[in-house]
Amino acid sequence: MTENNKNPIIHCLPANDTGRDFVVGDLHGELDQLLALLKSVRFDKQHARLFSVGDLVDRGQDSMGCLALLNEPAGCKPWFFAVRGNHEDMLLDYLGLMFAGQRTRYPDEHPFTFNGGEWFTAQKTSEQERLANEMLSSRLPGLPHILVVGAHAGPRRFHVVHAELDGGSRTPCREHPGEPFLAIDAILDAGGGFPEDEFIPGFGEYGGYDLRLLWGREMVYALRDGHLADADEPFRKGLSPTFCGHTILKAPEAPLVFESHVHLDTGAFMSGGRLTMVEVGREDARRFTAVTTHG
Repeated sequence: MTENNKNPIIHCLPANDTGRDFVVGDLHGELDQLLALLKSVRFDKQHARLFSVGDLVDRGQDSMGCLALLNEPAGCKPWFFAVRGNHEDMLLDYLGLMFAGQRTRYPDEHPFTFNGGEWFTAQKTSEQERLANEMLSSRLPGLPHILVVGAHAGPRRFHVVHAELDGGSRTPCREHPGEPFLAIDAILDAGGGFPEDEFIPGFGEYGGYDLRLLWGREMVYALRDGHLADADEPFRKGLSPTFCGHTILKAPEAPLVFESHVHLDTGAFMSGGRLTMVEVGREDARRFTAVTTHG
């Protein structure tokens, strides 16, 4: 994986010239659903790649099983790539607080403890320590916030982020009068020019741009409020398809495409929810096809 040397939260990967690329929505521990989808598309680990929008853990049946996807045996070709979701961020922050004495950026009543983290907190202390060591020595702490795939591949280029790159061009910016920040490929390639401190709808507080990527729901909120309903072009000029999750949308509403953001979270862990995965177009990333598990 290549890190953007201008901004370490962005990692870059080349286009896949030998196989297929897939992107899957929020897993939340639902490993069996993912394996069923991979089987249904005849996923070939030797040539295909699977990208995750993050939130591998919490709420579902097998958080550690989903995290294990990050750790292919030595000598095997990497095929699974993920970005950091807000649940990975809460988990890592909690581990740093409990086992390394690090300062938390979350409230004293840590949100990991009541947002699905019982799979970890209910364990005995010795087991927590074992799991913490396993996770902290894995690829988990180094997960990027943004993946740029095929930066120089023209229409084949796409991005993966957990929540959103920005709040959308038609979003009423009550907290920030004037022109809103809008992400485009050139800004991601430059690795700079991001907002340093802004109010993050969905997080409920001011914070840096990394919190927007993990927690932001401004675009979806505005869409649901009707502020974005008049858009007649799903893709924003200058921004390649950006696959994201975080906010649950009921199938067949997802994958909803708006301002180049392709929303994939369909509540896999919920009763009646589904796991959604898309195959990215080989010649044009905007031409994707979706498959889902049955809710």
